[in-house]
Amino acid sequence: GSQAMVVLALASIPEILSTATWFTAMQERLTPQQQGIFFTFAMPVWDCAFALGLMSAGLRANGTLSLTAFWALVSLSATLPLVPLLVSHAWKSARH
Repeated sequence: GSQAMVVLALASIPEILSTATWFTAMQERLTPQQQGIFFTFAMPVWDCAFALGLMSAGLRANGTLSLTAFWALVSLSATLPLVPLLVSHAWKSARH
């Protein structure tokens, strides 16, 4: 019981740090008005991602998805949204 809680607490540290870093980066780079617009549109997307995450975990739990397919899905869904940002950054870097 208590060992599981310690492992869970330690495992959550990277997520807490990444979330704090992400929000700090958004606050530094966006004006207050831009932040309002960004979060207005981002929150429903996060809610959908959360729901999809729960559904995919359910598919894993009931045996529909293998563990390999589940982690491939999780990895791709976390990585694919970054591709346009990377391409945009590379495009801007190449033009300067």
